[in-house]
Amino acid sequence: MRTLIVIVAVALVALGITWGVMSEHHKETPAGPARVAYGHLDADGLKEIKETSGGKHLVVHLWASWCPHCVAEFPDFVKFFKKNKLDDARVVAISFDRDETIKDYEKLLRKHRPSFENFHGRFHDLEALKELTDPAWEGGIPATFLFDENRKLVFSHSGILDFDEFLKAFEKSSNK
Repeated sequence: MRTLIVIVAVALVALGITWGVMSEHHKETPAGPARVAYGHLDADGLKEIKETSGGKHLVVHLWASWCPHCVAEFPDFVKFFKKNKLDDARVVAISFDRDETIKDYEKLLRKHRPSFENFHGRFHDLEALKELTDPAWEGGIPATFLFDENRKLVFSHSGILDFDEFLKAFEKSSNK
């Protein structure tokens, strides 16, 4: 009986710790879930996302909390996707933050509460990342790439995004 009580107590403590971690990273709010981070993403992970996005458009957004243009753009990026709710799109943001800036990255995500997926990028080969996004991309961030449902690149932009231009490209690729 005592063993059973110890097992139940350990299970409850583990459940409490798990619930605390989950609730810290995915708090429900009236505006929706807070998407702090889904973990690390490398070239293989991005390739898998591209292959498994189920016939939807795919938006890949590259940024970092140490990049002033990225930080300036991020609130508008979040608002744009909350407002436009592009049901035919999977949006994936990938941060280039490193361990020393990860707290700034998480703070921005908690503050702006994006409705799209966020990953902490671990790309060791820029050429592999370019092949998965846009071979002509020169590596600057922020950068946004739009792929149609067949994974053809239909929009590529480095620098602060012109949301009207992006929306036109999305609508054009949706109305084929």
